[in-house]
Amino acid sequence: MDAQTKMAAGVLSHVEAIYRPGDRQLATDLFEALGCKTYDTETPSLAGSSYISVHPDHSDRSLDNVLYLSEMTEAHCGLDDILKARLESDEELRAARDQYRNMADEKPFGLAHIAIRYPTYDMLEQVLAEAEQKLTPEMRTRASLRIFRPGDSKDIGWDSIQAFVYTDIAVSGISVFGQVFELSAYGEWS
Repeated sequence: MDAQTKMAAGVLSHVEAIYRPGDRQLATDLFEALGCKTYDTETPSLAGSSYISVHPDHSDRSLDNVLYLSEMTEAHCGLDDILKARLESDEELRAARDQYRNMADEKPFGLAHIAIRYPTYDMLEQVLAEAEQKLTPEMRTRASLRIFRPGDSKDIGWDSIQAFVYTDIAVSGISVFGQVFELSAYGEWS
């Protein structure tokens, strides 16, 4: 029986995130620092470069439970560039973006995000320890890591560890606003 026949219901297949031209290696390195395995798919994206598949489970290279990275298209870069210019000239817009960034750094759990769950605290703690070592100075200028452990915040469950990365290196949206990625483990289900 093939995988399609075995599926009893829909599954969350993938998320596609984009990176700016020139950030391909940086995007790949970021996800590898966060404990994922990456592969060049050799499938061309709309921008002409190939997609990168990002797998949280190193043993699973299927088409589900995957994040794809692709280079921004020229049209997306144009929109991003206009938004960057407007952010520089529009004080109200810049203040709203800065407020959002502060929230993404301080209380990211209420914002739209993409999450990877680990089966145990120990597995997540190992990933986080390695991330602390692998996040290069260049990555740290464009990505922040905030870890909440049980008791750290009344807004986070008492039985979870949740780590949030806020970055503009790879986003599933508009890069000038950034993206939140979550790495988590829950004691109750571990």
